[in-house]
Amino acid sequence: MPESALASSAPDSLDVAIATEAALLLREFTQRLKEENDRLLFELWLKGFTYRRIAMVMQSRGLLISHVTVLYRLKTIQKQLISFLG
Repeated sequence: MPESALASSAPDSLDVAIATEAALLLREFTQRLKEENDRLLFELWLKGFTYRRIAMVMQSRGLLISHVTVLYRLKTIQKQLISFLG
């Protein structure tokens, strides 16, 4: 493999610093969410779960919630995130 290909595939220290800072901010924001259910919704969404799958997880914990309610709760949480970062 040519040297240039190796150099371009290695993570840039700035990229690593940005990713680290982003992870710290997300963790801090998640901890500030007052409701445990909101924290779980947000964490599942960050992991790539669909709204329906998040609703299924929440239902397995005894919370009656639909995928549409998950969508609206996440919109509210995302607005809080934007405000937190802003």
